[in-house]
Amino acid sequence: MSDPYELLLLVADQDAAELLGGLIERGRKRGCLRPFKDRILRNARGRHDDFWRHLEEALPPHLPAEAQVLVVWDHRGSGREESTPSACEQEVCKRLAHLGVSGPRVLAVALDPELETILVPAWEGVKYHLAQERGREPPSDAAILERARSLHRGPIPPDVPFEKALRHYPKEMLEALRQILGLGTLATVHRLLGQHLSIPRLKGERGAETAWDRIARQLMRWFPAPRSANGVRWRRWRAWLRAAGCEPPGGAARPLGPRRAGSARGRAWAPRWGPGPSARPLPGRGGLPIVSGRLG
Repeated sequence: MSDPYELLLLVADQDAAELLGGLIERGRKRGCLRPFKDRILRNARGRHDDFWRHLEEALPPHLPAEAQVLVVWDHRGSGREESTPSACEQEVCKRLAHLGVSGPRVLAVALDPELETILVPAWEGVKYHLAQERGREPPSDAAILERARSLHRGPIPPDVPFEKALRHYPKEMLEALRQILGLGTLATVHRLLGQHLSIPRLKGERGAETAWDRIARQLMRWFPAPRSANGVRWRRWRAWLRAAGCEPPGGAARPLGPRRAGSARGRAWAPRWGPGPSARPLPGRGGLPIVSGRLG
């Protein structure tokens, strides 16, 4: 019997399954998340309104007791556009609570307006990786906007600038880019982006939380990465320096070892360390002093 999965991802269509599944897998490989087994289920019809109406049916009959549940859907096209995304998320949590899945085990995210909003902060990377697939230079934003305005899905008003069009019509913009580059289906495009897109670039600007920020933060709470030996040593070294009053400004730089302290790079970094030219004995090290940021 196989090990039970620890994460159940419920999505409405194959695009979301490819993109989110790829990003989660890369988070595991990069060590941002601990190893775990997941299961991805999508709506059989691939429709966001149908996904919303039959949400209870999407849950498997034997959900593992310890499994976390992540529910993601497009707010646009869900049939609930008259409600706010947060109100829809609360309703989903209540409906799942009636089935015995509640509390910190559940995260519901209504993507406003749609899945491709996750890609907006990393738009330059999106163009680069998709163009690399064809061995071409990325097209200009103006060319993408012109193609997007000609799509049958819903024309973008002619007076809307590119930045606003990207925020409010991200699916149309991605579809236009796909057509210009002559790539496969949108599901194929989402698979490529899930495999190659820089995860840190998906984060929003400081003070502006994106949908991906919420998803990534919750995944790291559910599946925290194990602390490495290097990280433990670094925290102990910082605590040791702090006790001696020698921590670098901001605590951002890492200390140089004794062999590298006398190198050219070590001398260049030396002024960033230590309280000044006077030496202080470090606690617990037999009075071993630091002078001008180097071990004496």
